[in-house]
Amino acid sequence: MKISARQSEMETLNAALMSDKPEFLAVYGRRRVGKTFLIREFFRQEPDIFYLESTGQKNATMRKQIDHFCYQIETAFSLKLPIQRPATWSKLFRFVNELLKNRSEKHLVLFFDELPWLAGPRSGFIQALEHCWNQWWSSDARIKLIICGSAASS
Repeated sequence: MKISARQSEMETLNAALMSDKPEFLAVYGRRRVGKTFLIREFFRQEPDIFYLESTGQKNATMRKQIDHFCYQIETAFSLKLPIQRPATWSKLFRFVNELLKNRSEKHLVLFFDELPWLAGPRSGFIQALEHCWNQWWSSDARIKLIICGSAASS
């Protein structure tokens, strides 16, 4: 499917992708306007990209959010066996970081959709993501981190 009437947004995504430094993008807006579709379609067409996407689930426990995220990791990295489910986002992001070190692609796109649902109260998601970005990913030019959420995700 071709994306139309989103030229400005596509130019922003392309600039981030082609940047020679790490990029951290936040995409937000009203529900059901095509934010997720735009990001998926844009990166699906690009060569030499490793793409990891995980979407938060409304009203899910942290345990269920982590379980879903682990499944997305298993799929994206083509892991043969299920990975051990860590108890915290910090441990999970450390694991992802170790997996990313071994990737040979020119671009590593990490897309976390429905961020308000992933980052529930006392989940530690935001703190873990911030630490991972500051500690490792902000110095890896291949990393393109995209977070997305609706203006009313409750």
